[in-house]
Amino acid sequence: MVARGGSKGIPKKNLSEVGGISLIGIRALSASHKHYFSRLIMSTDNIEIADEARKYSIDVPFMRPEHLAGDDSSSVDVVKHAVKWIEDNDDEKYDAIFLAEPSSPFCRPIDIERAIKMYKTSHPDLVVSVVQNKVHPIHMGTLDQNGDFSEVSSRIAKLPTGNRQQHKPQYIMNGCVYLFGWDYFKRENGIFPSNGRTIAFEMPELNSIEIDEMNELDLARYFVDQGKIDFNDIIGKGN
Repeated sequence: MVARGGSKGIPKKNLSEVGGISLIGIRALSASHKHYFSRLIMSTDNIEIADEARKYSIDVPFMRPEHLAGDDSSSVDVVKHAVKWIEDNDDEKYDAIFLAEPSSPFCRPIDIERAIKMYKTSHPDLVVSVVQNKVHPIHMGTLDQNGDFSEVSSRIAKLPTGNRQQHKPQYIMNGCVYLFGWDYFKRENGIFPSNGRTIAFEMPELNSIEIDEMNELDLARYFVDQGKIDFNDIIGKGN
């Protein structure tokens, strides 16, 4: 699991609570429900986050260096640091890495189980979770300082009459699942394969909420409080 202390959108975001549980705790409970993983590790630069992780039996074997805790720090570099630290300091050998981000808290145990099954049976380089994008890319484009949107409108104008809404569904990664091999990551020097194979599975829209801004946190809390999201399914009590 990766969680840094700084956050521009929401102060102490990863410690924020939904349904009375921190975002860190929610992901920890989901991941530990059926002992899917041999070890849960937190990479953080923040003492409060480290303490919160330990409450949920997440190992914090090191503190992330400051240069990997900025707004421009990439998940790839954070995972590289964790992999190197473990290889330099531990005797254990791991087959795969499941990257968990607290900002995508509603990954269910059933989603984790599905990802692992796909990884074991299909042998891809990477397994990710996705959600259907409500807006097709044909309706998207850049907007210059003068408000020019002609690129998009001309593209739509060329579509056959009556077929403007009849597009093949498009999907985007929702941040809940990134599962990839340990040796693959070192060989590829990254998470996403340049020439390899990625497979994906679809998750429900509400479970795909990513929390980066306060309004997204408010929505997450609302959906849980109103029972729109089955919280028991998230933290494992529903299985």
